[in-house]
Amino acid sequence: MLVVHVRRHTGEKPNFPGCGKAYSRLENLKTHMRTHTGERPYKCEFASCTKAFSNASDRAKHQNRTHSDTKPYQCTIADCIKSYTDPSSLRKHIKTIHGEDAYEEAKRNKQPHRRRINGSKYGNSSISSPPQLQSMNSISPPPQLNPISQFSSFQNSFVLC
Repeated sequence: MLVVHVRRHTGEKPNFPGCGKAYSRLENLKTHMRTHTGERPYKCEFASCTKAFSNASDRAKHQNRTHSDTKPYQCTIADCIKSYTDPSSLRKHIKTIHGEDAYEEAKRNKQPHRRRINGSKYGNSSISSPPQLQSMNSISPPPQLNPISQFSSFQNSFVLC
């Protein structure tokens, strides 16, 4: 638990020897490993659908967008009442119906996520880092794993919250 917490502040992410991808949480590594194995354990829960996914969030997005009547993505251009099940369809609508200028304007008006502005939870923001984090900055990161090591030894370097 402490290892994951420290990694959140130090930014340290052990590299997976197979492809070089880095993850600070074991669950993210396991999900990524499915891209190499082709495993898709999350099956769509609708009987007539045969789709399967490597992670639960992709399955949930599929079920909400494909098998639902809700259309949460609404066009924000004045006097337009169109809405869509997924954001890519809304983007396509705005570009083709309202034009590229309207699309760029809609992008500019969208609120960016706080971490995209500041770079990190504490970096470049008006929030100063807590004293615990300041003292942790002097902690040296754990040594890098040997690229020849097996997946099991890499997996053992994780401690989950």
